[in-house]
Amino acid sequence: MQIDVSWNGRSFIAIVPGLQQPVIALSLGMLRQRIAAVMPDATLRLGAGATREQRARAMPSDVKRSAKHKAMWAK
Repeated sequence: MQIDVSWNGRSFIAIVPGLQQPVIALSLGMLRQRIAAVMPDATLRLGAGATREQRARAMPSDVKRSAKHKAMWAK
């Protein structure tokens, strides 16, 4: 079963069928663990915001600084 994941600016959120409340976590790893405890065969389908946040976290810090610097001077 696929579970949709979104990003609200501070945490990853998943609505899991059969649970009354959404599953919320600060990292995708923790979100996967929490969902696996209830539904071991579930796979996560990341929304646009969650995908963007995942990629930003995976980016090396020197690239983040460079991109931030370029964006600042592009204005």
